[in-house]
Amino acid sequence: MHLLQRAVRCQHRACACGPIASTSRQASSYQKQRPRSRLDTSLEAQGNASRAPFERESVPHEGRYAAGERPTHINLQERLARRRQRLDRRADRDAQRSERLDLPPRARDVRDDQEPEREREKEQFMMDDVASAFDYATPATPMQGLPQTFSSPPLTPGLRSSVHDFLGHEAHPTPIQRLALANLVGRETPTHAMIAAETGSGKSLAYLLPMLQELKRTEPSARQGHGPRGIVLSPTHELARQLAFFGKQLVHHDKLRVQTASRANVKSNATASKMSETFSDAQSGEGEFSVAPGGAGAHGVDVLVGTTRKLLEMARGRGWHKADEDLFEKKRPRKPAQPEISLKDVEWVVVDEADVLYNKDFIEETEALLSDIAHARGSPVPAEGLAAYPFNLILSSATIPVALNTHLATRLPNLQRLVSPSVHRLPSKLAVEFSAYTSGNRHADVERKIRELWADDAHMGRDRSRIVVFANGRGTVEMLGKYLSDKGVPNVAVTGGADVRSFGSNRHLKGFLSSQPAPATPAAEELPEGIPKPVDNDKSPRVLVSTALLARGMDFAPDVRTVFLLDAPATAADFLHRAGRTARAGRPGRLVIFERAKGRGSEYGKVVRRSLAALGRTRQSVKQ
Repeated sequence: MHLLQRAVRCQHRACACGPIASTSRQASSYQKQRPRSRLDTSLEAQGNASRAPFERESVPHEGRYAAGERPTHINLQERLARRRQRLDRRADRDAQRSERLDLPPRARDVRDDQEPEREREKEQFMMDDVASAFDYATPATPMQGLPQTFSSPPLTPGLRSSVHDFLGHEAHPTPIQRLALANLVGRETPTHAMIAAETGSGKSLAYLLPMLQELKRTEPSARQGHGPRGIVLSPTHELARQLAFFGKQLVHHDKLRVQTASRANVKSNATASKMSETFSDAQSGEGEFSVAPGGAGAHGVDVLVGTTRKLLEMARGRGWHKADEDLFEKKRPRKPAQPEISLKDVEWVVVDEADVLYNKDFIEETEALLSDIAHARGSPVPAEGLAAYPFNLILSSATIPVALNTHLATRLPNLQRLVSPSVHRLPSKLAVEFSAYTSGNRHADVERKIRELWADDAHMGRDRSRIVVFANGRGTVEMLGKYLSDKGVPNVAVTGGADVRSFGSNRHLKGFLSSQPAPATPAAEELPEGIPKPVDNDKSPRVLVSTALLARGMDFAPDVRTVFLLDAPATAADFLHRAGRTARAGRPGRLVIFERAKGRGSEYGKVVRRSLAALGRTRQSVKQ
């Protein structure tokens, strides 16, 4: 039986292999019969010659190690050492190139092992910035014998009545306002002075009252021109609108004209309702419209408030800085437009936020405008060195940086300095709190902190407070604003290029800005009868997210009780200005500083803790 099965299997195997074997034999016979190609003929060995054996070429690393000593893997330490040597050679070449061309070295050439040294240098730099960034040598001005009330004299009866209507009959001047009223009113010769005081101390009223008082006292019976008699410079349009609003409230009885300098953001074919809306905004001090001969300024403007660049454009003509450029691809040079204002009647110039307008980004425009005013009044000043300006010049600042002090010592050596005893200090009722990021999503940590604060407000039986969040980058502001909106937290995100700024008014900041400067304004719960309290509408934004755009000079409402700092400010002055947006005019406030507990960026919290003592935080609570 077994023999029969084996025979059957062999028969099947022969049947299966038969066709394959025959096919292979046919293919080999075809190869022998097919014609040979030229390549085959050329490669065929001739006679008894045979092909040379293949020999492998030597590799680059051959001969580096002796036989049997070559490692089976590459040494990591040796690779790192060779990489450091290459980086050192590249850094040396770039350093020599930088010395020839005066260029900064490339940051990517710094070795990884220098990271701790960079962190220590950054920490030491920030500590030195707090200790040496400001001028502490200028002593505080004595306060003895100063006026204790807004009285007449020195103020005119109309200005005094406006102050009482605006601030209340019980309002008293702050220390910096007493210094200004005692030293800046009643001068017969041009006054050059600086007023320096902490944030929220009423510096706006300190320079507005003397300027408006003197403009009213020296008001001519018949004006010859329509140019402004007083100019107030500010770094941002938002601040210019708020200052113009304050000025309008103070001249209600004396009938002086105060206007903002920015042009209207209304198209020429706009409807009548839109134009009326823009004009009503301008009348309330929040809007912007052009001051031009025959237009809104035809009856003369007493005080013009605006940014330095806008006022230069109005005085020299729009497009003055592009006069030498070709018009598109043609060889026809550009011609600036006709000037909109004249500077020959200017008697007072106020540089608000002087520490900003005299830094490296704005000083050229500020000095150019001051020189234009001096030239228009017939007394040109040199571009460098001592400047004897033929008008009253008032500088206002919350800090006196060393760079500003050095510039003023050369440019205005006889400048009178009115310094508050609390300059370069944080507000006295500001509580500081450090909040550590709990996860990789810091936007979620910000949302959590906001809801915690609002829960505390509900527990205390008061309306939800408004919160201002400061970040360094525009992208951070936009992403945080979108994240909060998606999570059901209404907010306003403001950056230099935000669409909300295109309206030409401060309507996007409605509810966040104060309607009264210092002296202290009562909180919403303490407002007297007749003044409506803000409505706690769930849909109204209670969170304002911004860059440093709104950190300078803006006077926020009393219900802005908390400020968040997401990123480390670049300088100690930036830290003071951002923290000073709350706890203003003697009111309590809270500063929440977000930090990383460990890892990259954790040194920021340590530096801030050490810096608080230098900024006068010894009397205030710091919550960990």
